Amino acid sequence: MKKVIYSLVAIAAFSGISTNASAEWTVIDTNTGITSYVDKGTIHKEENIVVMSTLDDLALPNKFREGFYHSTIWQEGYDCAKKTHRVINSTFYEERMGKGNVLASFGPTQQWEKIQPNSASEALWKIACDIK
Repeated sequence: MKKVIYSLVAIAAFSGISTNASAEWTVIDTNTGITSYVDKGTIHKEENIVVMSTLDDLALPNKFREGFYHSTIWQEGYDCAKKTHRVINSTFYEERMGKGNVLASFGPTQQWEKIQPNSASEALWKIACDIK
């Protein structure tokens, strides 16, 4: 499984998945000052894992140790059969919609988590796994 995750990180890094200049963000949820988007053009499958890029855009900046950020682009892996997900990469930006300077970027540190019913994660899992 580690090989799959490292492969996904490498693919994401070198294929331009996280480049927001070419992203076509589609709103999936607006809640308490955060608008969440998905770039359906980034959805691809690597063995049993579906990878997809999402963006959280904040109406007001959040404090981060390196400054304030207005948006985060996430690359997440979804195991459609097991109904779990994991963050592969997260990048925090100074400006809205994944623009401006990068304040921080993190690799796969999160364990696989179960998708909770009626959650934002479930909505994303349904998109990634093409569940109607």
